[in-house]
Amino acid sequence: MSRVARETADEDAYWPLILFRFKVLSPDDELLQGTIRAPGSYPARRMLENNYGRVLELVELEVQEKKKGIPDSGVSLVALAVYTRQLSVLLRSGISLPRALEVVSQGDSPALNMIFMGMSADIDRGQSLSKSMKRFPRAFNAFYVTLIEAAEVSGNLESNLGRLTEVLERNVRISRRITGAFAYPVAVAVVSVIVLGIFTYFILPTMVPSFEQVGVELPLITRVVLGFSQAATNPIAILTVVGLAIFAYRRFSRWYTTREGRMQVQRRLRKIPVAGPTMVKQEAANILYLLSTLLDAGVDLGHTLRVAENAGASVDMSINMYVAQKLMMEGGTFTSASRTLGMFPEVVLKLVEVGEETGRLGEMMRCAVRLFEEEIDHSLSRVSSLLEPLIMVVVGIIVGIVTLAAFLPSISMMNAL
Repeated sequence: MSRVARETADEDAYWPLILFRFKVLSPDDELLQGTIRAPGSYPARRMLENNYGRVLELVELEVQEKKKGIPDSGVSLVALAVYTRQLSVLLRSGISLPRALEVVSQGDSPALNMIFMGMSADIDRGQSLSKSMKRFPRAFNAFYVTLIEAAEVSGNLESNLGRLTEVLERNVRISRRITGAFAYPVAVAVVSVIVLGIFTYFILPTMVPSFEQVGVELPLITRVVLGFSQAATNPIAILTVVGLAIFAYRRFSRWYTTREGRMQVQRRLRKIPVAGPTMVKQEAANILYLLSTLLDAGVDLGHTLRVAENAGASVDMSINMYVAQKLMMEGGTFTSASRTLGMFPEVVLKLVEVGEETGRLGEMMRCAVRLFEEEIDHSLSRVSSLLEPLIMVVVGIIVGIVTLAAFLPSISMMNAL
């Protein structure tokens, strides 16, 4: 019994657990009995089977009243997309929601496994799926929960889960596309820094005694490089730099958690040539895609804008969504509000305007998203093509400095001989 208690101690700290009395038959045909806490009967049975063997009896005794949330900081976007896709497929196959959640909870993400097992237990106790999801705001954001709420009202959970999967998989593709654009330049920079570090810290210092024996005066550039090398290997200097870096990071982190801090950083990032406009287009595309998905799911525009306000990637976009709601309450349209706030280019506003006039707003927003995505792909290609030569130039300059620092004394030594 103690073995099970130890292995479920972490789970007991994460979720409101149910106390079960069990009887199991071990592989040695030994009858064992005791109690175990788990989010539901299925996870309890699975843990017992994994630890002991065949379960003969499992009886629910009591529910632990003190409820704590499962840590969802380890939930990745890729894992959430996979779990959502699996849940959608299982429900389309006719499997009940609690059973589908239990099956999906056998995946590769420990955090999501516990979350889905807990949600299955909640459904068994009569709670709605959306209410259960609200326990985990870092795993299921406002957009995700709103689509589930709309599905519970309309009864089309399977189709809304399919829409959620499309959104999550699209975000995964975008993330991978951005990572791919910067992968090569970053790899070149890392390899160059490693090679230069080896030469500066290990090879160049071994050459200095030879120069000193001959009596060659070291050039200024060599003294500077050696001074940097000695400082970088000095424990006091290292501790000083690390301490200052930690202090600066903590100050920046505290400042960035404020609304004003995030706003200033985001506005400065948007002013970066080439990369800044790409970020603006990406954010606009994300908001339009979110709005179109909610509208297609049957959510009214006012509620859609409130969700977009909470899901906005930047402070400015959240403010724009809030102001757009106010302007529409005063009798305006989404197009006029967007034009007043300058949220989207004119070509996008024309598409949105046509959508409002024809009752196909969600469809027109998706057309606008496709336009943005084509421009983003082109911009990412430009950023990548600009970064590569820029990094090569910087690396070339550093290599030139180190080369001069190494060979100028050698030339002076040969002249002295």
